[in-house]
Amino acid sequence: MKFSFLLRPPRFACARLTLTTGRSLVYELEQGGIRDEIYTFTAHAVNSSDYQGKAHLFSHFRGTLEAKPCYSSGSGHPLPEIYSWIKIFGASDAMRIIPVLDLLEGLVVHAIKGERERYQPVRSILTSSADPLEVARCLQTETKCRTFYIADLDAIQGKGHNREAIGEIASQLDVELWVDAGVADAESANRLVEAGADVVIIGSETLSGLQQLRFICDSVPMEKFIFSLDMAKGRVLSRTAALKGIAPSQALARLTSEGLDRFILLTLDAVGAGGGPDLPLLQGAKRDYPHHSFIAGGGVKTPDHLQALSDTGVDGVLVATSLHKGWIGGRDLMALK
Repeated sequence: MKFSFLLRPPRFACARLTLTTGRSLVYELEQGGIRDEIYTFTAHAVNSSDYQGKAHLFSHFRGTLEAKPCYSSGSGHPLPEIYSWIKIFGASDAMRIIPVLDLLEGLVVHAIKGERERYQPVRSILTSSADPLEVARCLQTETKCRTFYIADLDAIQGKGHNREAIGEIASQLDVELWVDAGVADAESANRLVEAGADVVIIGSETLSGLQQLRFICDSVPMEKFIFSLDMAKGRVLSRTAALKGIAPSQALARLTSEGLDRFILLTLDAVGAGGGPDLPLLQGAKRDYPHHSFIAGGGVKTPDHLQALSDTGVDGVLVATSLHKGWIGGRDLMALK
């Protein structure tokens, strides 16, 4: 199992890698004399007895890389650079399946092409209910997932919130919750973290400006948020002047220059339509930023779509409609290469 990091500046005296899953230490390694800009740790074995023979139980690693540069600060002590991340993996670093719960007025709804005025309570082959906890339970049973993406559409539209339903899922199910609640600035991002979100979604659609993004990066740990690049008709949706209406490739260039390396690429006009994922977009992103993490969102309908996404090397995919309609089931997920 290999972990590669892009280190800037390139010359480091040493680096220490720590990996955990849950509360268990999985791997720890200190390496000196690093001279390459792109450095790869290879984990030949793991130390935790909790991990041995149980790889199938864990959906991701949490990791920290602390790299100490060769140069020193004015006080004579090296200034460490700390990188935190979530490394998605499976039997062979498999793409992660992340079911989506779109919440509106206390119910799970069927999202269609981002046209929120058309959203109706979900009709699913998995359950007759649109209650968030019941739908989440059924999705977890079907997919064996350990992560949910929750879009609080009331909060995104500034018309209330679904915090009670989200809190119930968090307390009743052993899952990690990625929550999009219309975060626009550092204050709202921190409120969501304090409310119990494991990962906060920073959506381009609601972000108020790049300066606010910098404030978020300064105040929220990197492993606690992921940036969602929201798109329609091949252009970025955003309140931020520097992102609004530009091509996704331009937006990624600007955002990576801000230090971001984890993205959801969400094609809103493909959501719920089943027309297939935007493979050229995802292939281009992986080609241009091979060491960054990308989650695909929108358009998935068939097992072939999932395999095509896996072949691009994306780290995960958001799914909802295909599960509720039975286009993709648990057996298809187990068969995914």
